Amino acid sequence: MSKLSAFVKQQTLSGNMFFYLVSFRLVPMSPNWAMNVVFPHIGVPPLHFFFSLLLGLAPWNYIACSAGIILSNLVSRNEVMTFQNYLLVC
Repeated sequence: MSKLSAFVKQQTLSGNMFFYLVSFRLVPMSPNWAMNVVFPHIGVPPLHFFFSLLLGLAPWNYIACSAGIILSNLVSRNEVMTFQNYLLVC
């Protein structure tokens, strides 16, 4: 843990920590629950943590909410894989 804390301190001082945090959040297979638990304990500044959480998870939340809205408007199973719905999700 001390090596990780030293890395966090070094990157925070050099100004790169925020970009590391946002890139970790944007990777689709990263365990966000683990990052939420670990980052405060290794010395990540609270403002960097908050804004990286806000910016990093906003695209995924937008996609999930948009897909849910499109799926809630469907009437039959045949409408699921139409070209128009595919474009709306993308």
